[in-house]
Amino acid sequence: MPEVCQYAREKGIGVWVYVNQRALYQQLDELLPLYKQWGISGIKFGFVQIGNQQWSTWLHNAVAKCAEYEIMVDIHDEYRPTGLSRTYPNLLTQEGIRGNEEMPDADHNTLLPFTRFLCGPADYTLCYFNSRVKNTKGHQLAMAAVYYSPLQFLFWYDNPYPRGWDSSELQFWRDCPTVFYESIALDGRPGEFIIQARRSGQDWFVGCMTNTEGRTVSIPTDFLAPGRYTVDIYNDDPMLNTRTKVSTTQRTINVTSNHRRRGQGRDSITLTLQPSGGAALHFRSVSR
Repeated sequence: MPEVCQYAREKGIGVWVYVNQRALYQQLDELLPLYKQWGISGIKFGFVQIGNQQWSTWLHNAVAKCAEYEIMVDIHDEYRPTGLSRTYPNLLTQEGIRGNEEMPDADHNTLLPFTRFLCGPADYTLCYFNSRVKNTKGHQLAMAAVYYSPLQFLFWYDNPYPRGWDSSELQFWRDCPTVFYESIALDGRPGEFIIQARRSGQDWFVGCMTNTEGRTVSIPTDFLAPGRYTVDIYNDDPMLNTRTKVSTTQRTINVTSNHRRRGQGRDSITLTLQPSGGAALHFRSVSR
């Protein structure tokens, strides 16, 4: 493992380990210095018990101990945010959500931005190529912008290099960060659809997700500062003869209105979303 961690660091990658709660409970004080010595970056706590005083106290103390060893934490299973990450920011994210382990439908997924995600970041464990996913590839792609989590598992239940790994639309996931400077909910209705925009530096990432019904959505651009932008648009296209059936297009827009003054020089982008579908957009500023 030390060799694996060293090789990963040379590539700019951190190594996380997924550890059963039983082992953590029995051996945490022995494991943490060993993981620190190896160069482990973080631990995903697995199969945790929550709710009563004993296990909640143990779990919070475990997060504090991980902080002492500069090890980040992701808590799996039913734990929900309690505000502990304000004291221990090494607690990056937690599950407490019915994510892709349960393979929910798009009705469920379009409720989450208005419910669970109001409490804090969630480890939904995104999937892409797994055959059990009930929603389109565009729907899954958009989750990286819609669902906030400083640690994102993007290919849960997938092989390291599945067929289609080089699909062009995956560039959105390569470009989209996990933390942002600013977030704006552009439109949506609980259980129907969501349009979420997030900014990193000068770039904006927008995710659109609909429920099990197809719909046409209008994405406003007046949240952008005035200027010229290229927009990479990734949207479901059932007519494509590809495995993922996601189109990749690019267009240029000019934003002339005053920043966020709705109705002046508004130039919206209209997209058709497939049933259980979605779209992802990446805005890049090319002039000021």
